[in-house]
Amino acid sequence: SISKMFLVLKAQTEEANKIQISPVCSSIHTESIFPSEKPRLIYSGQSCHIDICRVLLHAGSIEFDESQEAVSCYAFQDEAPFGELPLLIHGNVKLAQAGAINRYCARLGGLYPENPMEASRVDMIHDRCLDILSKLFLTKNAFDGERQNAVWTFLRDSFLPSEFGYLEKILAESDDNYFGGDELNAADVVFYAVYRVYEQTGIGASEILDNFARLKVSIDGTRNLGKVKDFVWGESHFPYKPCVAALDESKIKRSLFSGYSL
Repeated sequence: SISKMFLVLKAQTEEANKIQISPVCSSIHTESIFPSEKPRLIYSGQSCHIDICRVLLHAGSIEFDESQEAVSCYAFQDEAPFGELPLLIHGNVKLAQAGAINRYCARLGGLYPENPMEASRVDMIHDRCLDILSKLFLTKNAFDGERQNAVWTFLRDSFLPSEFGYLEKILAESDDNYFGGDELNAADVVFYAVYRVYEQTGIGASEILDNFARLKVSIDGTRNLGKVKDFVWGESHFPYKPCVAALDESKIKRSLFSGYSL
């Protein structure tokens, strides 16, 4: 009957009114989806990947507890899904793997789009930024001064400008200054976090960024998002310590490609 239909529509409307739209992006979430407890991050001081999810939580103004463990990951074998860190615990939710934790934190803070196409774009930027971050580990694998110089030169003069160029092109093609369009979203925050890791190395990331106007707007906007300004960065995991002896271009190429792959 019409009266029954009205009651059904009224109930659906009341349920829809419980849904909150994030002011940051078009993510939709309800209070009942996530546990009411504070999320807790457990990680090793050896990992720089944890900075991404920590920045995401700050960007979403999410209060959380954290503990930096100096113990072996085997101490968490019974608690962690794969017996290793990092680990996020939120109520009865236990998550491992950096990508899964990052996406969860982004959703928790209303930074992850509900639209599947927009979400896939965030995933694309997120995964590429993790690739950019992973290149820094090359500096740990270069055991002598000559190869370290070669790696840092590659990152500064070739790799970062190229990667920033790809990301700038994505923004230019959509005529946006943010990866979220008119609003910042998780993609902007992840790029900001990875950029800051590079900036901390002392390699000159800010000078490279100066050549990419749209990325610079994204970085500046993210700095003012949520509680990002309150984020405290520790010492760099990858301090730039070039060998005193300068290398010419031929030596750099020889060091990079003689049994040592980038």
